[in-house]
Amino acid sequence: MIWFNSIPADLSFCKTAKYSISLKINSTAKAERLYEVLLTGENQTIWAKGFKKLVWFNPSPYDFGSIRDIHLAWIKVRERMLILEPNKHFAFSSDALTVPIVTKMVEDIQFQPTATGTIIHWNVYYNLYWFLIPFKGFLKKRIFQKMFFDFAKGLSDYAEKYPSKIS
Repeated sequence: MIWFNSIPADLSFCKTAKYSISLKINSTAKAERLYEVLLTGENQTIWAKGFKKLVWFNPSPYDFGSIRDIHLAWIKVRERMLILEPNKHFAFSSDALTVPIVTKMVEDIQFQPTATGTIIHWNVYYNLYWFLIPFKGFLKKRIFQKMFFDFAKGLSDYAEKYPSKIS
């Protein structure tokens, strides 16, 4: 398997990224449950379309700098944790991918509690490889936006259906 390294990023990249996607999902699930499912990858094959496997390279508890690989049907992504603020904030840099799509990428996911549940703010910031820039609209609308919406909505639906951990 060949990995294509990206430029490691921190949260300041969110202000300078050439492209971004911002999604907002209203969920009746509690922020604590959403965060737990996202962190552990609990039954991610159910709620994340195309998900195959999650591999952490650091022992739990995970923290700033922890590394994990997400294996999807069409790509593997090496993620380096930037913020793991329980029940509130989950952000990471995608430092390597098995498909050369982005040169730099950060996902910044925040949970905002409400009287009836939680608002999930799922933001993705990225720069594309130069040869993909002519396809930026297609990639955003047909691939990225749909994929990240499906992840956020799937997380919400799963946490609503299973408000406590299942084995």
